[in-house]
Amino acid sequence: MKLRLTIAALAASLAITGCMSTEELAARNDQICRSYGARPGTDAYVNCRVGQDQRRVMEEQASAQRQMASQQAYWNTVTAMQRAGTTFTY
Repeated sequence: MKLRLTIAALAASLAITGCMSTEELAARNDQICRSYGARPGTDAYVNCRVGQDQRRVMEEQASAQRQMASQQAYWNTVTAMQRAGTTFTY
């Protein structure tokens, strides 16, 4: 059950972080870490906050890679269609 709540919290944070200010993101990360039972000033809290930052960076990198792959696939399709003599508009 706790795993489901954690996954739900992470999914919600992913949806929300795209339009959050730095202060809002910090508050959200604070809330997440406190929900795990970590208290500010403890090693567990610091480790949680670092983990939240690392997770966000990894998600941003993965998103950028997916976007680049999508763009590359599009241009590969365009190039293949051009080579085949297919006419189309962009």
